[in-house]
Amino acid sequence: MAKSKSANGSPRSVAPARPGGGRVNVHVDLRDGAWVVRVRRSIKSTHETRQQAIDAALELAQRTEVDVAVHSTDGRVQYRLSGSIADKLMFEMWKSIRENPELWEF
Repeated sequence: MAKSKSANGSPRSVAPARPGGGRVNVHVDLRDGAWVVRVRRSIKSTHETRQQAIDAALELAQRTEVDVAVHSTDGRVQYRLSGSIADKLMFEMWKSIRENPELWEF
């Protein structure tokens, strides 16, 4: 991981760029009371709930093999999800847990 400086001067990790260009992310954030999925400044879809937006963003990211940046209500990136194979498997497991919680109780 490359290091750069944040706005306050502290070091931060930056994901390396992909060959041939920078990493394009799909973002999930709150705009005018609705959760949106966007790529750069282009809004791709609008959703009533954050979870619906995350699901749509993950589907888009997995098709295009890019990362999803999920923002909190204050606009900061809360966490990132990638379009990697491992994350795809984790996403499928997570969906299964969410849809059938009784199967995952210990």
